Amino acid sequence: MRASSASPGPGEPPRPSGRGVLLLVGLAAALRVYPLHVFFLHPDQEWIPSMAMRSILEHSWRPEILTYPSALMETLRVFYLGVYVAGRALGAFADRVDLAAAAVSHPLAFLLAGRLWSCLLGIATVPVIVWLGACLHGRRAGLLGGLVLAVAFLHVRESHYGTLDVPAAACFAAALLAAERHRARGDGRALVVAAALTGAAVAHRYQLAVAGLSLGTAVALRGGARSTLSRRTLVATMVGVGVFAVLSPYTLLEPARAWHDVSAQLRGSFGSTAIPSAGLGTLWSAAVGLPVCALALAGVVASLRAAPAATAVVLAAGLPYLAALAMAERVFARYLVPVVPLAALFAGVGLDAALGLLPGRIVRVAGVLLVVGAIADPFGRSLALDRLLARPDTRVLAGRWLAGHVERGEPVLFAASPYANPLAPGTAEWERVSPALVARLDARGLPRIRPVYRDGSPPVRYAVTAGHPVLQPWVLTLPETRALVAARGRAVATFEGVAAQPGLLYELPDGNFVPLRGLTRVTRPGPNLTIWGLGPEVASAASLAGQGTGGGP
Repeated sequence: MRASSASPGPGEPPRPSGRGVLLLVGLAAALRVYPLHVFFLHPDQEWIPSMAMRSILEHSWRPEILTYPSALMETLRVFYLGVYVAGRALGAFADRVDLAAAAVSHPLAFLLAGRLWSCLLGIATVPVIVWLGACLHGRRAGLLGGLVLAVAFLHVRESHYGTLDVPAAACFAAALLAAERHRARGDGRALVVAAALTGAAVAHRYQLAVAGLSLGTAVALRGGARSTLSRRTLVATMVGVGVFAVLSPYTLLEPARAWHDVSAQLRGSFGSTAIPSAGLGTLWSAAVGLPVCALALAGVVASLRAAPAATAVVLAAGLPYLAALAMAERVFARYLVPVVPLAALFAGVGLDAALGLLPGRIVRVAGVLLVVGAIADPFGRSLALDRLLARPDTRVLAGRWLAGHVERGEPVLFAASPYANPLAPGTAEWERVSPALVARLDARGLPRIRPVYRDGSPPVRYAVTAGHPVLQPWVLTLPETRALVAARGRAVATFEGVAAQPGLLYELPDGNFVPLRGLTRVTRPGPNLTIWGLGPEVASAASLAGQGTGGGP
C-alpha cells in the first residue's frame, strides 16, 4: 500500500504541506530567477516585445502577424504603457518615441519585462502541479510532482526567456486544475475560472484549445440534468471565448489573415523540412530526463487506478496535444513546454506509487535514492544552464567591442545569418518593425553601427564571421565575405562560444545557441565570432591583444 493519503473523494483534495510547497517554490525560484541580471539572447525574444512597442508608437493594438495569438504582446504593451505614463509624469519621456529610444539604448531593460513574466509564471506553475497531484494520488504525490517540475530542465530553460511558451503552459496547467475542481466539487466558480484560463491559454498558443476537452470532460463527468449540462457548457464557452477575444481580438476580427499566418506555420511543422528536428523521444529525454519519462508512464497507470475520473480530465487535453506532436515532421523542444508540467505531475504519482510498495524499514533510504535518481540529470543540467547563462554571450561581447572601435554610423560587414551577428548598438533591429520609426530615432543620434551584409559600397573597415561545430545553418557567412577576410583581413578580436566536442545536443531547426545537453562543455552562449580588420588603418592583431578575446566572467 502507498504511504500517502487516500485519493480524494468528491470534496476537497488533501492539502499539501504549506512548508513543503514553500520549499518547492523557493527551489523553483532559485533555478529560474538567476541570472536575470545578464543580457542573454534567444531567437524569438525580441520579436513580440518589438510588436508591442510598435503598437504603442502607432496607437494601435493590431499585431504585426498572427502566427501566434497576441496575449503576450498585449501583456507587454500594457506594461510598456505603464512605464511610459510613469516616465512622462516624472519628465523622463516627452513623447512615445522617447520610450522607443530608451528601448534601443537599454535593450536589457526592454526585454526584462517578458523575462520576468515568464519567470514568475514558471515558478507559479509548481504549486499548481502540487495541487493537481494531490487530486490524483494524495499529498506526497503532489509534492513529488512539484519537485520534478521545479528542476525540470526544459521548464527551467524556457522560464529564463521572455517568450510565450511558459505563460501558455502556466495557463494550461491552471485550467486543468480548475476543471478538476469543478468535476470533484461542482463548484460553479471553478467552472468559470477553468473557462477563463482555457481562453487565456489559447490566447498564447492556438494548440492549447485542447484544454477545452478537459473542461468538457469535467462537465460531463460531473453529470446532472441535461439542462444543467447545457447551461454549464454555454457559460464555459462564453467565458472562454470572451477571454480569448480580449487577449487576442484580431484573430477574430481578421480570421482570413490569422488562417494565412497559422497555415504557413503548420506547413513548416507538419510538412517536410530541409533541417530535420530531433526525434520526439530524444527531446523528451532532454526535457525531463529518461527516469522521469519512465516514471510518468507508470504514474499514468497508477493514477488511472487511484482516481480514474480526475486522471481522465488531465489526459483529455494532454493526449491529443502529444498526438499532434507525434504527427509533426518538425518539433522544437519548446513545443513540449505545455506538457512538461503534466509529465512532472505523473512522474510524481509514479514516485509515490513506487514508494508505497517499499517495505517500511527501508522506505526512507530507498525513497531518497529513488527520488535523487529521478531528478539528478535534469537538476544537474539546470544548474549548468544557470552557470552558462551567467556568462556574457559572445554576440554581446562582440557588440561591446565594436561599440568601442567604430565611429557612429559606420558600416560593419556582418555574417548573413541574423542570429549569429553581434548585438550591435543601434536601430538596425527596428528596420523590419517600422522604417519610419528608425528615421525618427536616427534623428536623435542613437544609431552607432550600421550592419551591411555584402562587401562593396560603402567600404568597410571591419567584418565579422561566424562559426559553430553543430548549428552550421545558423552561422552562414557568405563566400565572398570569407574570401575578403582571407585576402585582406587580420583577426583583431575573437569570441569563442564552443569548440567541437562529443556529447553536445543542439536543436538544428532552432537558432538557440544554448544546448539541451553538454552545457558544461560550452564556454559561453553564442556562436564563435571573429572580427577582422580589413584596411591598413586598422590596428594589428598584436596591438589589440587582450581587448576582444572573449574575456569576462
